[in-house]
Amino acid sequence: MQKKNLGVVLIVCAALATVIVVVVMLVRGPQESAETTSAPTAAQPEQNTQTDRGEDAGSITTDPLGRQVFVPSAGGGDVLSSTADDGGTCQDIRRPEGLQIQRINAYPVLFSTDTGPTEVAGSIPFGYSEGPRGAVLAGINTYMLMMSGGTPSKEIARSHILAEQKVLDGLRDAPPGFNPPELRQLSTVAYRVRSCTDRAVVIEYAMPQMGDESGVFPEPKWRVISTLVVKDEGRWKISVSNDAFHDLGFTNDREGFTEWNL
Repeated sequence: MQKKNLGVVLIVCAALATVIVVVVMLVRGPQESAETTSAPTAAQPEQNTQTDRGEDAGSITTDPLGRQVFVPSAGGGDVLSSTADDGGTCQDIRRPEGLQIQRINAYPVLFSTDTGPTEVAGSIPFGYSEGPRGAVLAGINTYMLMMSGGTPSKEIARSHILAEQKVLDGLRDAPPGFNPPELRQLSTVAYRVRSCTDRAVVIEYAMPQMGDESGVFPEPKWRVISTLVVKDEGRWKISVSNDAFHDLGFTNDREGFTEWNL
């Protein structure tokens, strides 16, 4: 996909009621195209580890922070479990287990062994835990796929985001296609839950930025985005309507953040 696909998505996001400033740090290369007797236990998720995968499932690489990244041969990713647990409650939110970064449309999507995603349709992985931990993972994954442009943006707009009609129309009208593999967006490093109910969760995500127009930073900085994740029609969706999405800029305050185990 050409660079204009990303531009289409950014223009669409700019049309939101609040000004959304999406800052991403792209790392570019050349631009080319236990069971008991007292009670039965719940069935354990069927897990798929790297050792279970065939040689043609994909390849392994690393990102600039040294984190392992799986590049699946299947366009929508390779699920690590076909089922998800209950996702906990607002009082006991923990980070998902068995996390792996998978690169979809050159953007990072987080797959887990307990929280989802559990299915893939087209270029979109979906199926997350019912509880708020499912919202934490669904929120960042939906955001990344929306921002990636092209075919994933078109597909994500159909049933995974809540927005004004003109925004949905803009995403659906984006030119189809996929980014070249040299275009690489960094995965988030941490999250912080600001408020939580069983129907809506406000989550902040820390995105690593390696530098800016002035040069490379001595250490990566955290840039924070805040989004509202709402349960609608039985699934977690991100809201990009009105005041539901904010770019909070750089932060040195890391209190309350939980870093992914990657």
